[in-house]
Amino acid sequence: MDGYYGDWVGLVFMIAIMAVVIALVMVIGLTVWRHADRRYQQGRPRSTVDSPEELLAMRFARGEIDEKEYRQRREVLRQ
Repeated sequence: MDGYYGDWVGLVFMIAIMAVVIALVMVIGLTVWRHADRRYQQGRPRSTVDSPEELLAMRFARGEIDEKEYRQRREVLRQ
């Protein structure tokens, strides 16, 4: 009934294969996570504080202020 080596060899082999599969899944997961995190950090500046001119430009881009008000406020900031 038992194989040539008995049941313990199959059990050890199955445990070894499962350990390799789990390790492989963890390595792939960590690699994907690090790659995604690196791409996310490259796209964003280190500082989360924007300059006043950048904030003004974002308000203009969102349509909160018109062009005339944008230019006036930008000149005030540059003075």
